[in-house]
This record gives sequence, C-alpha cells and structure tokens, in this order.
Amino acid sequence: MRNAKLNGLLKWLFGDKNGAATTANEVNKALLDDSPRVVRITLWAILGFFIIMIAWASLAEIDEVTRGDGKAIPSSRLQKIQNLEGGIVAEVFVHEGEVVKAGAPLLRLDDTRFRSNAGESEADRYALEARVQRLTAQLADKETLTLSPDIVEKAPDIANGEMELFTSVNKRIQSELSGLNEQLVQKKQELLDFQAKAEQYRRSLGLLQQEIGMSEPLVAKGAISRVEVLRLRRSEVETRGQLESVTLAVPRAQAAIKEIESKVGETRGRYRSEALSQLNEARTDLSKIEATGKAIDDRVNRTLVTSPVRGIVQQLMVNTIGGVIQPGNDLVEIVPLDDTLLIEAKIRPQDIAFLRPGQEAIVKFTAYDYTIYGGDERQAGADKPGYGDRQRRQKLLRDPSAYR
Repeated sequence: MRNAKLNGLLKWLFGDKNGAATTANEVNKALLDDSPRVVRITLWAILGFFIIMIAWASLAEIDEVTRGDGKAIPSSRLQKIQNLEGGIVAEVFVHEGEVVKAGAPLLRLDDTRFRSNAGESEADRYALEARVQRLTAQLADKETLTLSPDIVEKAPDIANGEMELFTSVNKRIQSELSGLNEQLVQKKQELLDFQAKAEQYRRSLGLLQQEIGMSEPLVAKGAISRVEVLRLRRSEVETRGQLESVTLAVPRAQAAIKEIESKVGETRGRYRSEALSQLNEARTDLSKIEATGKAIDDRVNRTLVTSPVRGIVQQLMVNTIGGVIQPGNDLVEIVPLDDTLLIEAKIRPQDIAFLRPGQEAIVKFTAYDYTIYGGDERQAGADKPGYGDRQRRQKLLRDPSAYR
C-alpha cells in the first residue's frame, strides 16, 4: 500500500511520459471536435456586429459642430446720445457705470442763447396777436377794442400801442366819413329845394297861363290894355325859364348825392380792404412765429439731455464744465438694460452652408469656465441682419437682468 502511494507521488513529481502523451492526444481530439462550433459562434458574432452597426448608422444622428466667435449686444444696440445744436456744457449729472432711468437727465447745456431767441419770438407773437385782434375789431366796426388778458398782462406796452392805434384809425375814418356825410346832407337839402321850386314854378306857370287866357278876350273888347297882356306873357316866359333851370338842377343834385354816397362806400371799403390785407398778413406772420416758437422751445428743452432708455452709462464723452460741444457729436453712450440680448457671431464662410435658423446653439462665455458654469442653449438666427428679420437673430437671454 505504501509502495503504491510512493509510486504515485513520484509520478506526480517527475511526470509520467506515457500518461502525458495520452492526455495531449485527448485534448487535441477535443479541440478538433469543438472547432466547427467555435467558428459558427465567431461568424454569428461578426454578423451581429455588422447588423448592429448598420442599424445604428441608419437611425443614429451625429451632430456636426460649427464654432464661431461673437459678442453679446442689445437688440436695439448701443444708445448714442447726441445734441442737434451743440453748445456749452453747463452741468453733468451722471458718471460712467451709473444706472439711469428712462428720461433721467444726463447733462445740461447753456440755454442763454436759445432763451433769448425764445423771448424775442414770444414778443413778436404777442405783437402779432394784438394786431390780429385790433384789425378784427376794426373790420367788425366796433367802437372799443378789448385785447386778451394774456397780452395785457405780459405785453402791456404792445397792448397800449394797439389800443392807441385803434382809436387813431377810428377817428380818422370817422373824420372822413363825417365830412362826406355833411356834404351828403347838404346835397340832399339842395335837391329838396330844387324839387320844391320846380313845383312852385309849375303852379305859377299854370296860373299865368290862365290869367293870359282870361285877359286876351278883354283886350279885344277894349276892357284892358294890351300892355297888361304883354306883361303877363313876359312873366310867363320868365317863370318857364326858371322852371326849366330848376328841373335841370334836380338830376345834377341827385348825381352829386350818388357821388358822395359812392365816396362814403369807397372810404369804408378802402379802410376795410387795408385792414383785411393787414389782417391776412398778420395771421400769416403769426403762423410762422408760432411754428418758429415751437422750434425754439424745442431747442430750449433739448438743452437738457436725457436718457431715452433705462440702462448703464458706458461712456461719457463730456466731462468739462464750460466745454464746447459741436452739433451732432456723441455725448453719452448707454447700454440698455430693459432689452433682449443677442449674440452677434461671425462664422467661417465654409461653415455657413450648414447653418439655418432654428438650429440649437450653445453659448459659451470666455469670462466664465464652461466646465464649471456651463453655457446657455438657444436657437441660431439669421447669419447677418441683411439676410433676415432682425427678430430672427439669436437670443441670448430672456431676462437680461441676469447679466446686470
């Protein structure tokens, strides 16, 4: 028993050549028997791999990344504040980096020159308004002139001058009309006298003719002298001549009356025509002055430069009190806050063909580490403003307060 164990141990330690050969043969035989199965498994695995790859290639999407550099801008862009007339800086109310509200004063220019022009324009306007009111009252044949309280209070000298002129013109008109009216009354009285005399001469002529008719038979009978009849006939001739003279004077008197009445109408018409012409001219000048006054008032108001939007003062070009500003120069630059921010990116020409509005875009800011802070996912807009509506450009933030 011990010998058998010892032999087994020795075979294990030093090996058994016959047993090893037998074992190797058995292994080779097993491999030959299993080789078709391994080949089949390998082929099926390769086939399955290609099928999976084809299916993945047909269904899966591979993103193509296009990169470009850009900058964030407001949708209404940077606000550059200017002044049309320019002038001298009187006050500066803000500094760079300050947040201002819409309508907040930024700086004020010296308005002495514009206020002087405004004062002259206002005086001209009061003078023209007073003239218009005077001429209107004159055309209405009013006996007194009542000017507006505004003119009387703010321009008393102009008001007094127009009232004196109104009184003077009325006196001159009344003087001319009074002289013509006196002549008219006189001519009418003469006409009445001529008409009365003509009637008297007619009656006298009729009586003389009756008296002559009654006297001639008496002459034939010798009752009266023929000289008496001749005296009556001479009186008849004289009366007839006077009647004809008076009859001719009546139309002359009527013509004189019409002439005087015409002069009265001409006098009134001349003054009305002059007043109407002056009124139209004054109204035209008043319209011009009012338009000019609005422009001057606008210039005075523009001397106070205000912010059109709520934003941050990015740059202040004016810092010197008393400095001269040229017309149209930039004074202040303001970045709007209550506005949508856009990304204005520059893409290489060879990559533009692969872009279209609506594609997803990731915005990365160089000032922040993308691995820590991440980016902002938005949609791409038009490649430049000329190729699409400005509203289609890429929006950076829905709430711009995130970058304040």
